[in-house]
Parts: sequence; C-alpha cells; structure tokens
Amino acid sequence: MFASFLQRGIRAFEVIDRVPLFVTRRSKWGPVEITDVIDKTYHEQSKKTGIPYVPGDQLNGHSEEMCEARRKWVESSAGKELPYLKGWWSPHSDTTTDELHGLIECPIGMSRIPVGMGGPLLFNGTNVKDYVVAPIATTEGAMVASATRGSRAFNGSNGVVTCVVKETISQSPMFVTSNVKQADMLSKWLQSKQEFIQRVIVARYSDKVTLSKLKPFIDCETLHMLHVFTTSDDCVVDYDLNILTHAISKDIATWVEETVPLELPYVDITASWAYSGLVGDRKPVQHNSMASRGIAVAAEGYISKHHLAKYLKTSAAKLYETWMLARRANTRSCTIGTTANASNLVTAIFIATGQNLGYISESSVCYTSIEKDSNGGVQVKVDMPQVMLSLKGGAVNLPTQRDCLRIIACEGQDKTRRLAEIIAGFTMALEVSLISAVSAGHFAEAHDRLGRNRPKE
Repeated sequence: MFASFLQRGIRAFEVIDRVPLFVTRRSKWGPVEITDVIDKTYHEQSKKTGIPYVPGDQLNGHSEEMCEARRKWVESSAGKELPYLKGWWSPHSDTTTDELHGLIECPIGMSRIPVGMGGPLLFNGTNVKDYVVAPIATTEGAMVASATRGSRAFNGSNGVVTCVVKETISQSPMFVTSNVKQADMLSKWLQSKQEFIQRVIVARYSDKVTLSKLKPFIDCETLHMLHVFTTSDDCVVDYDLNILTHAISKDIATWVEETVPLELPYVDITASWAYSGLVGDRKPVQHNSMASRGIAVAAEGYISKHHLAKYLKTSAAKLYETWMLARRANTRSCTIGTTANASNLVTAIFIATGQNLGYISESSVCYTSIEKDSNGGVQVKVDMPQVMLSLKGGAVNLPTQRDCLRIIACEGQDKTRRLAEIIAGFTMALEVSLISAVSAGHFAEAHDRLGRNRPKE
C-alpha cells in the first residue's frame, strides 16, 4: 500500500512536469520489452506523456515474470546490473513472489538484513517463563552484544519479570459541523449511541473487541470522536485496527451522516473522515502514553552489586547518577518517554518477526527507571504503553519471519502477549547495558571495537 500511495503522488506531479528527476533523466530510461504480462495501457500512456513507463505498474503485478521484467527495467535505467536484488528466498523455500501481494507493490527484489541472536534472557513473566534467545535484525554493530550483556546481568539475579497490563485499540473519526455548538451537540448524541455502535462492530466485523469508551475532543467546529476498544486475549492489535478502521469508514461514518439529519436536524455535518491525527497512528503522542494504544507491557528486574561489576563494569551509584542526569535532559527537551535506546531493539525485532514497520515510532515509546538500593544493586523497570503488534496476516507469513517467530515460540495469533513481553524484556536488557556503558565511559570504545567505525575505502 505504501508504494502505491507514493507512486500516486509521483504521478500527480509528473503530469504537470514538476519532478525534475523524471524530466531531466528521460534519456537514461532504457527500453522495455513489452510482454503479455505487462500492462500495455501504461506503455501507450508513456508514449503520449513522456513519463517513464514502469513494467507491471499495477496492484496485481506480483508474478515472478513481472517482478523480473520490472527489475530489468530498473537495471536499464540505472545503467548497472543489480545481481543481489535478483534472488528471492532460499531454494529450499516454496514461497513465491505472489505471496508478496498485499505487502508491497512493484517488487523488484529483497533487501536482506542480517539476524543475530541476543540473550539468552531468563523470563519470569505472565506469558513467558523460560530462557529466551531473541532474533535481532540489525546492521548496527555492538547492539546484539549489548543486549546479550544486559541479559547476562539480569540472569545472574533471577532474570526479569514481565506482564501485559492492558490491550486497547483506538481510532478517531472526525466530523466537521457549522459551529462549536453543533459539534458539542453531535458529541453528546454520539456518546448516547455507544451500545448501537458496539452492536454494529460485533455483527459485521469482530466479536473480539469491545467499545469501552467514546471520548470527544472538540476543536472549534470540528469533533474528533476517539473510539477506544478493549480486546480479547487472542486479539491481534494491528490486524483488528485495520478491521475497525474499515468499520468506522464504511458503516459508522455513513450511518452518522444518514441519521443525524433525522435525529439532529439542527446539526449540519459539512464533512467527515474516518481518521484524524488525534489518535496518534504511526507517531508518538502524549495522551497514548497515559491512556494506552496497542499493548501496554512492563518489565522489571534486579541486578546485584556483584553482577553490575562483573557484566556491566559499573556501580549502582554511577549507573543511577548517569540515568538521573539523562532523565533531566529528557524533561528539558520535552521527550515523550525516558528511554535511552528502545527504538533500536523494537525496530530490530519488528523486522525479524514481520511486524508493521510504520508502528515503530509509537511502539518505541518507553519509560525506563533505575533505582539503587542499600546493598549496591539496582532495580530496573521499563513501561511500554503502546506496542502495536500483529501475528495474523502481513509479513509474519514470509519464510524468514516465520523462522524467527519459531525461535521465540510466537507462531500463531494468540502469541501477541508473549511477543510483547519478549520485546519489553530485551528492551530493558539493552537499556541497562547502554546506560552502564555510558556511566563507565565504555560507550565509544564498544562502538570502535564492534560497531561501524571502520568504513571501507
């Protein structure tokens, strides 16, 4: 979907010759062999408009023949062979390019990211009770080693405790009226229809979600009506969010527009949208940090004085002081969250397990805390209030992602809580290791030794 939206935008500019990349480089676009599988309509349009023709520039262009034709066109336009994009999966896999339908448009190959193993980390959680090694997909040297180092420190003191606190899904349709008074009237009327909206959701879409709250936000003449749903144990947040967005767009918004003139004749809805920026979709927003959106998960663990020195090469006093100074800086800069490095771990596990990468920014919101005790140890906690996960549909069915999910026993849509706790536990391991490295003055040294500070000439 992302690629198709991008191409729609590009075409809009191409028509009026406002994209210099395509206007000035037309001579470099190579000839394209037109076959039966290539859409001839676009080819004819390219002759008339001068806009470069992309083979298989359609939503159904996912056959291997179409993908190869498209890649050869890119090679021609670039003037170079692209041999490493050519392969798809292991020859032992029976997966075909057709299975990319719904995941990407206009595919030309695979971008391969190495996967390392972090841990093992001992979990004493609600949904995870054992040692776990985590698949971490990254190209940042020192990251896997750092997560493993933090895991060893926690393992020495009985591991980590994890728990899913809450699961919610939220969406916020937007209604524009003629004035603020009408927006207020519409708000009160909608809140009185909560039971009816719930019946529509259950009857037509899903019985695994419950509309727990309708929360209005009035911006002058515009009403943002936040729909907050709680979910069942086997709900998959990202998947069911798509269902609810469809329900709000196709059914609820239409019902509101048809019913309001009959029941609220003095309210004039001039426009409506199924989505507004209020909900914080794919971006971190402050109210979701308190109210939760997605899976709210927490982790905590203790590290003794001995294991601080043995594995993290620091002391409780240094670690605590470093963290408190960092928290002050976070407060001054108005950072959402108090994390040192949560996004790194979240991104790496999202890639490895086939999660929606658009949700990385909001899923990485994390509140880390460190407390020292009189015995020279530290208690570490992380609270991640809005982790967006799905184990149904999407990239979780791709071969390498399936393998990574098998490693952590997270195959199946009823394992989202387990995956959330694993993410929280390893995020905490990486957090404490990184902060310890800073407190001990080893951070730059570790990246010199393990990281990317050795560029090739």
